[in-house]
Amino acid sequence: MTQQGLSGTLARLRNVFDDPLFVRVPHGVSPTPFAEMIYPKVISAIEGLKSLTQIEAFDPSTLDSTFCIATSDYALSVVIQPLFRQLRRISPNLRIAIVPLKIELLPHQMRSGQVDLALTVPQFLPANLHSETLFSDHYKCAFRKGHPLATKKLTIDEFCKVEHLLVAPNGDDMRSATDTVLEQHGRTRRVGIAVPSFLVARSLLATTDLLGILPSRLFKDTSDYLFITDPPINIPSFEIISVWSERSNADPINTWIRELLRILVGDR
Repeated sequence: MTQQGLSGTLARLRNVFDDPLFVRVPHGVSPTPFAEMIYPKVISAIEGLKSLTQIEAFDPSTLDSTFCIATSDYALSVVIQPLFRQLRRISPNLRIAIVPLKIELLPHQMRSGQVDLALTVPQFLPANLHSETLFSDHYKCAFRKGHPLATKKLTIDEFCKVEHLLVAPNGDDMRSATDTVLEQHGRTRRVGIAVPSFLVARSLLATTDLLGILPSRLFKDTSDYLFITDPPINIPSFEIISVWSERSNADPINTWIRELLRILVGDR
């Protein structure tokens, strides 16, 4: 501070406290009794302000809080399981809350702190949110072992003839990318049932003669009861992204969990 600035500040403090605070003495200035009385509180307040800028190093092993992730059951199956196993080893007291992904509510949920991170596809990314691609996945045909098609080469004719299971999270659409590709070949398929859950779909495929087109990462633990093969048409692959808000962009917990996801399930 300049001498003039210091004099102006002291004048304002004298007005606030209704006390001179400092008086002239032969060799400078001396605090008044009131200034000496409030001095310990002033020091305490200054130290408190300093602590705000001296953030302790982030230590995930000490976390004792709840982190909320919004996602579909697909990401719940292929992402959350390895993530939770790793979190439990590193942060035994960190709690993970999984909530259904509702794209229309996501911006509000993130701004208000109800949701910390979301996993979805780029097509559903709301505006004004941060995102990062985690991995891509492609589609496979799945049906039960012992299905009549398990002993044949899966042609497009057989593919269109058999009854299909469709996963439709909203339950109001009996079409998917598969139908779009079939139309380009001048073909259609027969969808017998639409279910909202990939996990329910796997169970149904194992106990019926339905055929399902599902992401390949869902089949890592199904070799005992499902036959997996390539579809006879080229169905475009898709990406899974992580989504977070500006509110959480620099948050150390959020940043750390995003990094864990990149390591555990990200494409390399």
